[in-house]
Amino acid sequence: MWINSQGQLYAGDCIQGDREATDAEISAYQASTSKAAIQSQIDALETGNLMPRATREFMLLQYAAMAGAQNPPVTVAQLLDPTNAAYSPAFAKLEALDQQVKALRSQL
Repeated sequence: MWINSQGQLYAGDCIQGDREATDAEISAYQASTSKAAIQSQIDALETGNLMPRATREFMLLQYAAMAGAQNPPVTVAQLLDPTNAAYSPAFAKLEALDQQVKALRSQL
């Protein structure tokens, strides 16, 4: 890989005046490319579900608060348990999406 006079990294034949990229420059490029791919996966999940991070986190907190305010209180575990009468499919789907995004975000 090569670095041109503007500091941009490229592959292919070297153009006169450019220099060979160092291992550190190549590693930095590859790391930024993989982070961009992970972020695009997160963006696709959030856009595809119409659920950006702020909205998703607000809804999860609201579900938990409303469940806890019931008499008797309902726990998040009960909301996620399909065998429980308090099970909420919407909450379970939202929680699954949030866990998927968190797993991707941990790779950034």
